[in-house]
Amino acid sequence: MKIKRMKKYIGGQLGYDNLISPKSNLLKNTQLFTNGRSALFFILKNIKSKINKVYVPSYLCESILQPIKKLGIKFIFYEIRNNLNFKIPKEKKSAIIILNYFGLENRSVENISNDYKKNIYYIYDCTHNIFNKYDNFKVFNKKNIFRFASIRKYIPFPVGAICNLDYVNLKKIKKKNKKILKIFNKLINKNKYFNNSKKNIFYENQLLNEQDRYKLYENRTIFKNKLPEDIENKIKKYNLKRILFIRNNNYNFLKKKLEKKVKIVSKNTCYPLYLTIFLIKDNKKKVFNYLSKQGIFSVNLWPIPKEVNRNNFKYTFALNKMLISFPIDHRYNLKDMEYMASNILKSLKL
Repeated sequence: MKIKRMKKYIGGQLGYDNLISPKSNLLKNTQLFTNGRSALFFILKNIKSKINKVYVPSYLCESILQPIKKLGIKFIFYEIRNNLNFKIPKEKKSAIIILNYFGLENRSVENISNDYKKNIYYIYDCTHNIFNKYDNFKVFNKKNIFRFASIRKYIPFPVGAICNLDYVNLKKIKKKNKKILKIFNKLINKNKYFNNSKKNIFYENQLLNEQDRYKLYENRTIFKNKLPEDIENKIKKYNLKRILFIRNNNYNFLKKKLEKKVKIVSKNTCYPLYLTIFLIKDNKKKVFNYLSKQGIFSVNLWPIPKEVNRNNFKYTFALNKMLISFPIDHRYNLKDMEYMASNILKSLKL
């Protein structure tokens, strides 16, 4: 007998679920930060007196610029080409931020090291390839360059990031951070709510408005405090092994359904964050709108910061128009992936 797929949304911010495992130890000896920009802030603060500029990729999330601006450091964009390759800048008294894109490996990243005599420092955002299938953080923890990653993109928590600095003396919170705890408590019932076919529009709007308020607060704030102890303990005991296994299965299933008809950009040499495709036609808005009507919410990586000049970085704006990512996280099963694959193929014909 054919099992029917339960109607539910696909995509959107992760809601909290209590997948805690006493045996989980992947993050056991790792210092946690509130988010990726907080980790980047402390890396830059550590080298600020030795540099006079930061090179940043032209194709990036605007949040990368927040800690640079907060520290008052000059920043310059370098070009990311339409195949997501790039030439890494190298200049005395500078830091160079490098992003991993969709799990793709760039060989030039493997051959760089910080030059402490010339004060050249490399900072690698490993969010898209942090969970390598083979090395269990061995490369991430190496000290040849600085590395950081936002792990909250993988787990259903509103907070969580790591970096490879030896230790950062974060301030202890005397009072619990009410904003973090408030949004955390809102997320506790989110998965249960969105998996229920009976929707309450008032509650849905209340939930989404709360998330928007937290996002605005986060965009104005560099968090310099330790996470609340109970939340930190939950993150460190989260069952990463299980959710990464589900992600990998979902990715492989979706890839098999799409790869003969769609150009897939993302790789799963590491445990993938999304499945990302390259659109052949300039129809991203149509694809997005069609899928939204089917209850599938794709991911737009990334809205281009206003500081990036369209005339100087045409490839960047082309990438933004042609790349689209799809959620493959542990909330979804193979029936959901099948439903998504079918609708992605339909949307590409528009």
